[in-house]
Amino acid sequence: MAGVSTKERNIKFSAEKFNDYLKHDGVLDMLAYRKENKLLEEDALEAYQKHVKAIYQVGNEKTDDWKTVLGYPIEFVPKENPYEKFSGDHIEVQLLLEGNSLANQLVYADYISTDKEHSHGDSGHSHSHSDNEEHTHTNGQQLRTDANGVIKVDLPHDGIYYLRTIHMVPVTNEGDLTHRSKWATLTFEISHKHGPDTHTHESHDHKDGIPIWVFILGSVAVIGLLFLFFRKKG
Repeated sequence: MAGVSTKERNIKFSAEKFNDYLKHDGVLDMLAYRKENKLLEEDALEAYQKHVKAIYQVGNEKTDDWKTVLGYPIEFVPKENPYEKFSGDHIEVQLLLEGNSLANQLVYADYISTDKEHSHGDSGHSHSHSDNEEHTHTNGQQLRTDANGVIKVDLPHDGIYYLRTIHMVPVTNEGDLTHRSKWATLTFEISHKHGPDTHTHESHDHKDGIPIWVFILGSVAVIGLLFLFFRKKG
């Protein structure tokens, strides 16, 4: 498992840009709150943090590292090992806020297909967007955590799956600050189940496994890409 947790940073928005960001990044509960309380014309100063986790399977030996709680302010924790799941299955994942179950939180789950027979994501779109197509981070499955903070994510095809959520609350009595948000993502890969007549991965393994330096460099690269993918549009 690899993870990164950032310190809190502030960003200022005009009312129009803030509303657009809430819609674009799927913070729909806060957008509804602003509509209900007639705050759509109010500018915003948001304090935000990002907490990124990625789970890998290296070699054939399996451990319990996948369920490690890193203690981030907000964090996805699988209830099952993703690398004991296969395309066509589903997986349960718990969302924690300050170490406690976070209920009724909106979560998005999508994937980048590694199966050439299927397109990317449940909505069938690909990563090749035309200039006129509006791209948001809300594609794929839109889920709500239950009373225990758990969601059930479908795993329809081979691919790299990623879960994301933004927990945002209004802020008062903190100077000009109007909102505080905590971002969480989780990434893992799913492949198809190999039968007795299909190939296995064992023939591709090195005798002594993957060199540790390859794993470390790969982990750093993936975390960097995750930050770029989930960067805030402001």
